Amino acid sequence: MSALAWFKEKINWLRNQIYQKASFLWLAEISTSRAPRYFGMIPTLGTLFMLLLASLSMAGTIWLGTALWAGAFAKAAAFFPILSETVAWVLGSTLVTFWFSRDINRALFSTRDDRDIFVYSQKVNPTKLYQLVEHLTHEVNAHFAKIYGDKHKPIPVPSIFTHTLDEIDITSFGRNPGKTSLFISTGTFNYTKNNLNQRKLAALIEKELVKIYLNRGVYRTIVSMGTTLANTLNMFSNSDVLLLRAIGILTGPIQYALLLEKSINRSFEYEAAGHVINCGRGLDLYAALDCGVNPNLETTPPYSEIKANQTARQRRPYNGMFSSVLKPLTDWVERNEVAEYDKTGSLFLSFWDICVGEFLFYIRELYKPKPRATNEKAEVRKAVKSQLASGDVTLGVATAEQLRQMDLDHRQKNEVLYRQIPQNNRYDVIGPNGSGYVSPIIDAQERPINQDRDVFFVPARGVLTQRQARRAQERQAPLPARQQKAHGMTLRKRAASTH
Repeated sequence: MSALAWFKEKINWLRNQIYQKASFLWLAEISTSRAPRYFGMIPTLGTLFMLLLASLSMAGTIWLGTALWAGAFAKAAAFFPILSETVAWVLGSTLVTFWFSRDINRALFSTRDDRDIFVYSQKVNPTKLYQLVEHLTHEVNAHFAKIYGDKHKPIPVPSIFTHTLDEIDITSFGRNPGKTSLFISTGTFNYTKNNLNQRKLAALIEKELVKIYLNRGVYRTIVSMGTTLANTLNMFSNSDVLLLRAIGILTGPIQYALLLEKSINRSFEYEAAGHVINCGRGLDLYAALDCGVNPNLETTPPYSEIKANQTARQRRPYNGMFSSVLKPLTDWVERNEVAEYDKTGSLFLSFWDICVGEFLFYIRELYKPKPRATNEKAEVRKAVKSQLASGDVTLGVATAEQLRQMDLDHRQKNEVLYRQIPQNNRYDVIGPNGSGYVSPIIDAQERPINQDRDVFFVPARGVLTQRQARRAQERQAPLPARQQKAHGMTLRKRAASTH
């Protein structure tokens, strides 16, 4: 091979690498390891290097702008005889905050505890939250029993607390699985606003239960304490107290450690999402992520149709000067331009428009313990797959008809776990044949106790006529399993209440 041919081959290889990998999605992916090493504590080498570059660039900028007054704080702090005691107090308060995180957050969120006789959103989609969580806890235990065998340690049903917040918010706090509680916002049950149903809600809660199950052992404790310390230092940086703000500013050199802690927590989110998919709830999880970022969107077509629509709206391929050399760059711009952007402008300027927007999204994600929904959905699209007649199909390329087949396949996978749940602990609204909906109860006089664990209503009066009891039973029946497209990504069709 001649030197010229070898050189062209290397150029083509480099161009292909840029064409295939160079994107902000790849940048976000390499900044969050999908499989951290050493029990989940240490990200991969590529992630460590990328976070180091990010922390150096950002810390350099921050210190350039604050060097003068931060330096003054440092000199002043040298004269504070209580500085060492203050540092010890920071570490001590971090340990206390970690140990009592469940009860501290109970007070901070001003929560109310959930009971097994409570029902939420009974006029829209009556939800027995405790029974739903109980079903999912048994499901998660059954899932991990298959993985760990004799080493499996089941988690108890966590206590549940609700707090006032309009958005969908499901999280957990606690030092170990037995001392961890779920915290769920009241806005999560506003189904008419957020477009959730009980199957989507179950996927989000199950993801948190998986994290609770995995929150055991020394290594997870270290990460949890690191999270608490990072939050404490961040609080100091924004404090109105001069000394506390000085301590927060002086932590600038450990910017890398803070980014590392956020990256590890994002890794846990991806890890938990993988287990939810393996439990047969991947399609519901994907739909629930959509509800979190765009709750008013009623119709979401398959992702394959979204990509086809994006391709149809791309600008014409660039055929100007140096088109063969610039092809990876121009193709990248064409693929990443927002579909509704004006395509008549300069391709070079459009490149910088995209870079500025996506770079800010990337920086924003670096400082958050949860991944950007767009990035998490991309990972779920790759992980949710089924072996169909047409071959191995992923969520990213499936058609509407294939989505229906995938839904049946994943429900069958979920049914394997469902059969291991004690019958008295099953909540069939979210079971393999559940639609995620229950007929609403509108008449306040028709709320008898239903013993089938689908809906529980406190009776409004002691005695019901035979006709009223029959009508109440009909209204409490779950909607047909196929009444709604179960993958949750098409227009909801609700059955009229039976009168």
